[in-house]
Amino acid sequence: MTKPILRLCSCNFTKVHLDVLAGEQNEKFVYPLQTKVDFILKKGANKYLVVLGVRKGAEGVSLKRPTYGFTIEMVGLFEVDKKLLDADKKHAEEIFRVNAPSILFGSARELLLQLTSRSVVGPYVLPTVAFLDLKDKAIRDEA
Repeated sequence: MTKPILRLCSCNFTKVHLDVLAGEQNEKFVYPLQTKVDFILKKGANKYLVVLGVRKGAEGVSLKRPTYGFTIEMVGLFEVDKKLLDADKKHAEEIFRVNAPSILFGSARELLLQLTSRSVVGPYVLPTVAFLDLKDKAIRDEA
């Protein structure tokens, strides 16, 4: 078995808030899903922190049907294969910036589905999100 290029060392939810937003039944309306991602390089290591925020709200929008408003924030510590970093740091960090948030997003999806599964409104599944636009986002050094 080969060593993975990217390994999740730990994952913690730092904030979870869920609201059921009332409205009229059977009228369709889409609420925007917002994501925010920050990357932080741990000093002197091949370990990186990823801070992921996922939010869906209805500020300034008239509700057409019951739905959810939520905020989920989480932090994941990832280790990037040292050999790949040494051989091609740019490519290794691109792989990290695209895949690490995707791994955390899957955990957020499962948590939200579990929290909403017994609600009167019904279960909510986060839609699929691609993080390809993050492949060139800067990675901050740990302060």
